[in-house]
Amino acid sequence: MSRHALALWFAGLAALGLLRFWRAWHELAGQDAPISVWLWLAGSLACAVVALAVFLRTMHAPRD
Repeated sequence: MSRHALALWFAGLAALGLLRFWRAWHELAGQDAPISVWLWLAGSLACAVVALAVFLRTMHAPRD
């Protein structure tokens, strides 16, 4: 688990960002979303990609 700590941290950030995006999206209820809502989504997706990359890298790294 400690090998994947950084990946889990980025995955947690992505999950929190997606939650923020979802709440803001539903708060607007069909209106056009401002750029800040889309930035939450973009940042969350970027964190998810980084989490996946770090996780895959630690899976293939030799163990000490």
